[in-house]
Amino acid sequence: MGLTGSVVPSRSSVRPLIVVVAHRFDLNGQGMERLHAHLARAMSTTYDVHLLTGWADPETSSVTTVHRIPIPSRPVPLRFALFAMMASIRLAWLRKKAVLIHTCGAIVFNRVDLVTVHLCQAALVDENHGRYRPATGTWSSKLNTGLLKWMALKFERRSLSPRRGASAAAVSEPGLLELEKFYPETPRRLTENGVDASQFRPNHERGVALRASLGVSKETKVLLAVGGDWVLRGIPLLVDALRELDDGVELWIVGRGNRGMVKSLATSAGVGQRVRMLGQRSDVVDFYRAADVFVQASAYETFSLVIVEAALVEVPIVSTPVGVAPFLLGEPPFEGGVLVDRSVEALASGLRASLNDPDESQVRAKRAASRAQRFTLSHLEATVGELYDELIGARP
Repeated sequence: MGLTGSVVPSRSSVRPLIVVVAHRFDLNGQGMERLHAHLARAMSTTYDVHLLTGWADPETSSVTTVHRIPIPSRPVPLRFALFAMMASIRLAWLRKKAVLIHTCGAIVFNRVDLVTVHLCQAALVDENHGRYRPATGTWSSKLNTGLLKWMALKFERRSLSPRRGASAAAVSEPGLLELEKFYPETPRRLTENGVDASQFRPNHERGVALRASLGVSKETKVLLAVGGDWVLRGIPLLVDALRELDDGVELWIVGRGNRGMVKSLATSAGVGQRVRMLGQRSDVVDFYRAADVFVQASAYETFSLVIVEAALVEVPIVSTPVGVAPFLLGEPPFEGGVLVDRSVEALASGLRASLNDPDESQVRAKRAASRAQRFTLSHLEATVGELYDELIGARP
């Protein structure tokens, strides 16, 4: 399909037709968007894959049939609600021919067969002491985030109700435990997220070249944070922690987020010239290669694709104990990196320790890279394929 809303005719009348629903499929996008695209392409070798989405990149569109739902990019709560309504109407029609409906998140009103839970909304709200809105940020960002989280939790509870008959796929072992806690009667399976290890690998020369292109000296120490939802991922904490570090340390942020908020915080903290907001990048792997330390200050992660990507590139890691970070970095004495509490003081201390002992940090980074080999795309694709066959075979 082109990106005009038309539908490309099915490429096969023999293979089972499945519908995969996600807001975006993008091989050059952020973590989940990229993962959705990889998985859709892999499944297209066995199934007649139809994508119900707001956007799909040309490469993914070329091997699947795309049903595009035109929606605005902002505000996010409106985008979420409009997609849910419009996709649900289209899905009711597609359901007549499909043997399986798979949603990437709880994002439609319809009954579906499989819901991949990349982020358990119930667990996130519980972690936030029952609040939907973040504790920091402007009133407008708090309102937007709070409304979005409220809607997302309502959809999740509806989709994963045992009366709806869907199975839930957890993307990590911690995520599986969350589903067991909050949705104990819903069938659960583990389909661990995966990263393309052939793409995310060390390359010192590429990292040096990127630093040079940005005018960064060899003496400058670079901290890298990657991802969106900057409040949840602790960017305000990192800005404050940067103030506690030497003047020769910079913070780079790759991804989409509230640039005005971060600029204001950085200016107030006196580190405005040491914070670079680099936007969404298709060459994110080179930013890992250019960094001295990858830092994750998240309050919550079910998995965290970016920490696996960083580990595979062998950049030293400092992280709060969320998602798969405890597995990759290990318990004390922190075999694969540095685990820290989520506070300015702990982050600054962990970052300082990692920067001041680069040799030991590199030894730890190699250990984390070895552990990260568990999370491969091929393993994810095989696991999801087996689950598809099982669910299709169980249909009456």
